[in-house]
Amino acid sequence: MFEAQAEKRRALLKAAEGQANDFDSAFEKAVRESTHLNECCEKVAQSIFYEHIKVDKQVFMNSSQTYLMDPVKRATYEEEMALIVAAERTKPL
Repeated sequence: MFEAQAEKRRALLKAAEGQANDFDSAFEKAVRESTHLNECCEKVAQSIFYEHIKVDKQVFMNSSQTYLMDPVKRATYEEEMALIVAAERTKPL
């Protein structure tokens, strides 16, 4: 999914050599679409995480401020979130 977005941006870069105006708008649109896709994947991963731990988001946010101050616990959290995000990025929308 993300590879397709990258290929689309690369194709725009190749096609735009020598053209300024059309390239800027098309490339900016491709970048916005890619950014939006990344944000959506992150939101889906967070929602799956909250469902998995069976805790409301607000409760989690309040308690995580204290919990994540410990470097070991923070590293564990970040590793688990990275696994969830990676798994969700491979699924089609």
